[in-house]
Formats: sequence, structure tokens, C-alpha cells
Amino acid sequence: MDESAVKETVIRSLEDVLEKKIPSIEECNLINEGLDSFKLLNLLVLLEEELNFEFEDHDLAPENFTTLAAFMNMLSKYNVDTS
Repeated sequence: MDESAVKETVIRSLEDVLEKKIPSIEECNLINEGLDSFKLLNLLVLLEEELNFEFEDHDLAPENFTTLAAFMNMLSKYNVDTS
């Protein structure tokens, strides 16, 4: 799965968990948009299932989930592949 497909999956999953469309998702603060600890846990489980990998414990720091860019930067090290 290429980076743009992973990003689309992350955005779709974020919007599912937050239960709303976020038109300015590239610039927004995800925590300000309602990404609390419960929704973050739901997001992580959803992405692990959808992208077939597991997050490492040290990556679960809040600063990795404040923006889409921070999230994608952290996610890039996993070499996610759904094939």
C-alpha cells in the first residue's frame, strides 16, 4: 500500500472515529477536533486491523496524534502493507 493510500485510510478512519467530516484535516489539531483517549484507542485498534500491523508502545505518546502530519510521520516507520 503506498503512502497516499495509507493516508486515505487514516483520514477515513479518523473521520469514522470522530463521527464527522473534517474539511481542513491537514491543518487541524486532532485533539481539538475531539480525539480523546477513548477515540484514540478505537482509532488504533481500527488501523491495526485495517493495515495489518501493531503499534509499538513507545509510539503511543500524545504528540504523535496531535495533527495528521505528526500521525503520518510516526506511521511511516512501520512499512504498512495490506497485500
